[in-house]
Amino acid sequence: MDQRSRLRLSHRSPTSAGRARRSRTPRTVPLRRTAPARSASREPGSLPQTPAYPSGSSAHFKALTLSSSALLVLTRRYSFIAGELSIAQTCAVCAPKANDNRPLPEPRSTTSALRARHLGHHRGNAPGRSMVLRMRNNKAVRSSVWRWLAVALPALGGAVATVFVALAGATPARHASVERERTSAGGATSNAGASPPSTFAVGLRVLRLVDRSRTIRLHDGRSEPRTLMTYVRYPALAPSGGTDVLKAPAASAGGLYPLIVFAHGFAVTPQTYSRLLQSWARAGYVVAAPVFPLSNAKAPGGPDEADVVNQPADMSFVISRLLSLSRAGNGPLAGLVDPGLIAVAGHSDGAETALASAYSRRFRDRRIGAAVILSGAEMEGVGGYKFTRGGPPLLAAQGTADTFNEAKYTNTYFQLARRPKFLLRLLGAGHLPPYSYQQPQLVIVERVTIAFLDRYLRRDARAEQRLTSLGDVAGTSTLVAEP
Repeated sequence: MDQRSRLRLSHRSPTSAGRARRSRTPRTVPLRRTAPARSASREPGSLPQTPAYPSGSSAHFKALTLSSSALLVLTRRYSFIAGELSIAQTCAVCAPKANDNRPLPEPRSTTSALRARHLGHHRGNAPGRSMVLRMRNNKAVRSSVWRWLAVALPALGGAVATVFVALAGATPARHASVERERTSAGGATSNAGASPPSTFAVGLRVLRLVDRSRTIRLHDGRSEPRTLMTYVRYPALAPSGGTDVLKAPAASAGGLYPLIVFAHGFAVTPQTYSRLLQSWARAGYVVAAPVFPLSNAKAPGGPDEADVVNQPADMSFVISRLLSLSRAGNGPLAGLVDPGLIAVAGHSDGAETALASAYSRRFRDRRIGAAVILSGAEMEGVGGYKFTRGGPPLLAAQGTADTFNEAKYTNTYFQLARRPKFLLRLLGAGHLPPYSYQQPQLVIVERVTIAFLDRYLRRDARAEQRLTSLGDVAGTSTLVAEP
C-alpha cells in the first residue's frame, strides 16, 4: 500500500470504517449467514501454553543457581576425601604403611595417586606400586576427613534447604488467585476506594429474561418475544474457592457490588469465556452474560450475524432487569447490585455490541460507567459514535496477530476515544484464545481488566498503579496508558 492509500485509510469516518470492515466478505453471499461464514471458534490456534512464572520469582532462581553451585563444589570435595578413606581402608596393598615418614602431598594429588595405584594393583599391574604417594597412616587420613566433614556437612545442609525454598518460591501462581492483588481485605461496598475480599466463592444463577417489547423471526418464519438466557455469576457464601456453585446464597452482607454485563462473540456462548467471567466474580463483581438469541452457537437455524445490530438493546434490557431484581424486597439477587456502578464488556461481535452500548449515538446507555472491549470494532447501523469528554473510561485489548478483527479497527476507535483510555496489546496473540484459555495471556487480561474496573468503576485510586504495571509483560504484552 503506497503512502497516499495509507493517508486515505487513516482519515476514514467511523461509519466508513465499519463498512470497510464488513466488505472483507464478498457481497455475493446472502445477508443471512451461518456459522461457517465467520466463527471465532474456527481460528487456528496452538495448544495452551505453560503458565509463566511470576515476575518476582527471579530472585528465587538466583538463589537456586548459587545454591546448586555450592552444592556441587561441596559434593566434589567430599568425594575426594571419602576416596582417601575408602582406598586406605579397603585395600591392603594400596594402604600406606605406618612407618612411612615421607612428607604428605596435597590431598587432591594424594587421592589421584592412590586411585591410580589401586587400579594398577587390581589389574595385576605390579609396577603400579611405584605410583603410590603414601600417607603417614590411617589415623592421619581419618583426621583429615573429619575436619573437612565438620565444615562441609553444615554448609551442605544449608545449601539443600536454600534449594527447596527457592523451588517453593518459584512455583507458578494458580489461575484462581493471580488476578486479585488487593492491598486490604473487607466487605465489598459501593464506597469509593473500597476493596473486596480476595477469597470470594462464585455463585451461579441462570435467569430467563424475556423482552416482550421486541420479537425475533425464526428460521421457519415464526416470531416470538426476544428471550435472553442470562448466566449471572456473583460473590457467594460457599466453601472458599468454590466456582460456579449453582444457586449459592449471595455474599450480600458486604454491601452492594458493581455490575458487569458481558456480550459473547459470534457463534459461541458465554461458556467459552467462563474463566474470565469467574475471575471478575471472585474479585467482587456481579457478572451477567446473556446468550443472544440469534447469534449464539446453538441459535435455531444456525447463527445469524445480521442480528448483531439488535444486541446493544439487549445489553440495556439486561441492565434494567438486574437492577429491578436487586431492588426487589426479596429474591436471590435482592440488594446485590449497585445501580451507580455498571460496566459493559464483550469480545469480537460482542465487543462491537458493548462499544455501541457505551458510545454509539443510537444505543448509548448513560448508566454505563466503563467499557472493556476485547478485539472489537465499530458497528454499522448505530448512528455513528460520539466519544465525549466525561464519557465512560475505555479499556481496549487487541491481539497483534488477530486476523478476524484486525488491530487497525481497534486503533480507529481508540484514537477517537477521550481520556481516560487504555490499550492492552497482546503480542503475537490471535482472536479468541487469549480471552478463553491461552496462558499467560488470559491471566494478563484478568489482572488488567480487574485493575481497570477497580480504578474507574469502584474509583479505587490505589488500583491505578496496578493497572499501569500489570499490562507490561516482556515479550507478551504492552499497555498504552492515557489516564
